[in-house]
Amino acid sequence: MVAQSAPKVVLKSTTKMSLNERFTNMLKNKQLMPVNIRALMQQQQQLATARNRRLAQQMENAVQAALKVKQSLKQCLGRGRGGFGGQGREQGRGALPRPVLTKDQLDNQLDAYMSKTKGHLGAELDAYVAQTDPETND
Repeated sequence: MVAQSAPKVVLKSTTKMSLNERFTNMLKNKQLMPVNIRALMQQQQQLATARNRRLAQQMENAVQAALKVKQSLKQCLGRGRGGFGGQGREQGRGALPRPVLTKDQLDNQLDAYMSKTKGHLGAELDAYVAQTDPETND
């Protein structure tokens, strides 16, 4: 038996760089990448921080503008309708000043007002029932 030997395969080099040189270059590139990544991360963080500061400033400006509008509305409403900051009907246009009343005058006004409430009305109702009810008239 004759043993046939496989023909010798020759691969021609497609590059002029040896494997050692390739791996050496890969190691160099690998060491540089973390530094680049860190720099990139810092750059992105600074950009995000700047955007956040800008957004915070815009929000602050919007809040300040809203507060100014609210204060101006309070002033406008306070002049016309009263109730805000002591500005009311007394200080409005064309209003007459109210007279200052003493304690006795205020008490008399209160008594006159309260005489029309429950006690007074109850007495009037009793008088009316007494007039219309024939049994109580006997």
